Amino acid sequence: MIVEPSRFRTSFNAPDVLGIADASTAYTGLLRAVRNDMASADGIQEGDPVRAAEIIVDLVAGDEVPLRLPLGREAVERIGRSYRQNLEELERWAPTARAADFPGAAASARPI
Repeated sequence: MIVEPSRFRTSFNAPDVLGIADASTAYTGLLRAVRNDMASADGIQEGDPVRAAEIIVDLVAGDEVPLRLPLGREAVERIGRSYRQNLEELERWAPTARAADFPGAAASARPI
């Protein structure tokens, strides 16, 4: 199971834990916003780490385990939006992509 978490209220973003390396000048502007967001989130993250751990343990011990588990509201929203955008792009370009096959060739019948 691949857990893809939102932000959880742990000490991950605490000033004495969050280490920041020097950035290349090409990334300074972009990283400044990300780093400021991370530093300012300490103690106000929406995710409850105890609840998250209980969910993970319950799923791993259960009969059905997802390959990917977006954990937390933000993760569900962001990953869902990305999946929808990727699916729309796939559908948009499918005719072009299918044109790469030999005309009249049978579709693959793979066992996996």
